[in-house]
Amino acid sequence: MQLHLHQIYYLPTQLPLLDPAFTPHNNTANENREFAEYYIFEKEYKAGRVGDDALTGYVSWKFGQKTKLGGSRFIEFMLANPGYDVYFINPFPMQMKFFKNLWLQGEFYHPGILALSQEIIRLAGYDIDLAAQTHNSRIALYCNYWVGSKKFWDQYMQFTRPIIEVLRSGLPDAQRQKLHSIADSGNDFSFIAFIIERLFTTLLHHDSSIHYLAYPHSYSDIRRKYGHAGALLYKAFPDNSRLLNHAYTAVRR
Repeated sequence: MQLHLHQIYYLPTQLPLLDPAFTPHNNTANENREFAEYYIFEKEYKAGRVGDDALTGYVSWKFGQKTKLGGSRFIEFMLANPGYDVYFINPFPMQMKFFKNLWLQGEFYHPGILALSQEIIRLAGYDIDLAAQTHNSRIALYCNYWVGSKKFWDQYMQFTRPIIEVLRSGLPDAQRQKLHSIADSGNDFSFIAFIIERLFTTLLHHDSSIHYLAYPHSYSDIRRKYGHAGALLYKAFPDNSRLLNHAYTAVRR
């Protein structure tokens, strides 16, 4: 198994923070910030730098900060499980306890994203009911922390391309204004990045031909990220827990 794992950095000051297991990828020009990692995906794919002989991925400079794991651990996981089209690691595994799927989670944190994304999916020509999907820990991914074969890259780009075309130029004025508005009070990103990051899991749910494998978080992984109490909660409740969903929604509101 050949692995080409790249870590994107946007500022020279981020270089010391990169994981030594990854190859630094210079994006200090940051020519399309609104599309985040997808800009890199598209550019590298069009340039033919995603080959048949290797698994290739481009993760953000925050990989370690979000996953609380080193890149070497992710690589060990892939090497120990050969034969898949795509491997990924979800940096926010606890979210799957509270929400049925990524789109409903997105609606909670980024109000309006569900209806907007559903219309975008429709305009792109897909008959997919986003709210009806169920995403568990085996399929869910927040952030673009995935490494795929050429076969997967082809399927991913084919699936996302018509959606990206709608994001760029296929919406009426009111929806386009919503799309480019700030989606989260915690940062200054528009809805675009939050929509694109959910397309990976939507594709896996939509296309059963893809052979995928998620990194299985151990109890110690969960405890490292969420503490002892969080690890106990994670272990006690199943994915998509209605009890936790209702409790979490009530507390947040």
